[in-house]
Amino acid sequence: TNKRIIFKPVSPQVEAIVQQHHGQPELVLEILVALQEKVGALTRDMLEDVARSLGLPASRIFGIASFYSMLEIADTHPSLGRAMVRVCDGPVCWLCRTESSSMRTGSAAFPAAQVKRTSCLGLCDRAP
Repeated sequence: TNKRIIFKPVSPQVEAIVQQHHGQPELVLEILVALQEKVGALTRDMLEDVARSLGLPASRIFGIASFYSMLEIADTHPSLGRAMVRVCDGPVCWLCRTESSSMRTGSAAFPAAQVKRTSCLGLCDRAP
């Protein structure tokens, strides 16, 4: 074929975090969390670099990153950078009336915060 394969090197920052996790593909979630903690948000380029470092398809890494609500992909969240309040959408919090008390934007406590529903945060004893 006449197609040229263009090699793009993996970011040293991503490679360092992958190596901290010994390059184990089964630790991909921990790698993504560590990368987000270090950088602030994940980008498509970072996800592709993680995929290349682990020898996994980029679609699988993107699927994992987009599945978990606590991981933020900068390219798909234009309001990233604003303060974010995560509100549990689990059954216990729902029964404790999360809707009426916690889902208000622009409250006095968080005037410019973005409120985002998320899956269970594991704080059921303090619902909502």
